[in-house]
Amino acid sequence: MKRRRIGLRVVRQGALRSAPQSGLRNAPRGARIGLKIVLFIVLYPFLLTATPVAAQDVAALQPIGSVTAFERTENAVTFRCHDNSQVQLTILAPDLVRVRAAFAKPIHERDHSWAIAKESWTTPRWTLSETPEAVTV
Repeated sequence: MKRRRIGLRVVRQGALRSAPQSGLRNAPRGARIGLKIVLFIVLYPFLLTATPVAAQDVAALQPIGSVTAFERTENAVTFRCHDNSQVQLTILAPDLVRVRAAFAKPIHERDHSWAIAKESWTTPRWTLSETPEAVTV
């Protein structure tokens, strides 16, 4: 029966210790240096072409306009603003609301989220109330 390493070994006292991992650590010194040179040659041009990204100036941002109208659907409410911006609240679960915003333009029809993979949700019961000062979801 051939013995295989599984990452742990038992010591006489019964304690568990990590076994050395195979790979670059056990490779000959020449192979490690060669791999480092190859990685440097491959990755260095990417580092040279990387362009710095300037931070967004938060003070220069303009707030969206006041709400002029809103439209309620089965699972969402979309607010239209004075400056043509739109904000959409989609009720996904009793404890989860998705917020989409488009500044100075309508919200794009394509509804895609990088953060939420699930696409079909059972709409929970929710209410919307309106006063002259606020709309409450």
